[in-house]
Amino acid sequence: MLEEGTVLRSLIEERVPVRVRCRDGYEIARAIIRDADTFAVLVETPNGLELLRTHALVSIARQR
Repeated sequence: MLEEGTVLRSLIEERVPVRVRCRDGYEIARAIIRDADTFAVLVETPNGLELLRTHALVSIARQR
C-alpha cells in the first residue's frame, strides 16, 4: 500500500492537474499541487494559490 506522503510527493513532482474535494462540498476542478505537509496542501488554481487544511480534504484525484 502506498503511503499518503508518497502519493502527494509524486503529484507535486509531476505537476499533473488534480480534482480536489473538501468535506464542506467545496471543489477545485483543475488544481496543481505545489506543496504539502502534515497539516496543509498548497494548490495552484486558475485563480491563484489556495492553502487547504488536510483535515478538510475528502479526495484528490488525477485529471484525465
